[in-house]
Amino acid sequence: MRAYETFMVYFERAAKEVARLDGDPSLSSVYVSRTTWDRWMVGDIKGLPRRPTCRVLEHLLNETAEHLFGPADADANQRSGVGSAAVNNQREPGCLGLLPHAAAMESFRLADRPVGGGHVYRSVVHYLNAVVAPSLFSTADYAGGGEAAFGAAVVLTEMAAWMAHDVGRDDLASGHFDRALRLAQSLVDVTAGANVLAGMSHLALQTGRVNSAADLARSGLARLAAGPRVPALSARLHAMEARALAQLHEGGDARQALDSARDALALARSVPTSQWVAPFD
Repeated sequence: MRAYETFMVYFERAAKEVARLDGDPSLSSVYVSRTTWDRWMVGDIKGLPRRPTCRVLEHLLNETAEHLFGPADADANQRSGVGSAAVNNQREPGCLGLLPHAAAMESFRLADRPVGGGHVYRSVVHYLNAVVAPSLFSTADYAGGGEAAFGAAVVLTEMAAWMAHDVGRDDLASGHFDRALRLAQSLVDVTAGANVLAGMSHLALQTGRVNSAADLARSGLARLAAGPRVPALSARLHAMEARALAQLHEGGDARQALDSARDALALARSVPTSQWVAPFD
């Protein structure tokens, strides 16, 4: 299923939910045309969509329309002295200008849950190659470029890695993870790279490289220590380290890592999560 078709499945479902919540049956027929979607995907964004469309998008993506369609403001982020993820978590309108990629990332995540990564993998790789890659080094002044483009590249490349792993192609998964980590070097926010290292640690453990799994988790924790506090990701990295240590029969160190994970999770609800970190169980 292509990105647009996947997006519309969830958009139409969200439209029906909004119509019920707002008591306005007309909202159930709100529609995003393929032409409009294509314009969003190439960054041709001229103001906000119509109010009903904004209402459905806000319900679907859990972001304000102003944030989704606002211009990037990297200079303001630098002046404030805070990382991009921290600004985004304060929901300042348009602080990162993640569209055109935010809707695509969310649609791929939504499609992955019910149908599995094997059905969405090709669409994710196609989107990376056809839409994200050209924007990485573009000089055009639009919302999809710069930090947002590299962030989307990291998230989607890591997503492709997990999908490849789901279908047993760990060779492809490893390549995607390596590429995502290299792309993360271009981001001001170190959270993205630390998140990728957590995934790499998981894959290493699954493929029998236990020592590497422990080292990768520790590298992620060291990277995260240099950036904004993200307790949920810290917990995940400590848990990855604990799993590796347990397989190495280092029980005391494994329990210590689990204690650290538990302590981090206790703080997770009090600190906004980074936009670069997907939920994990």
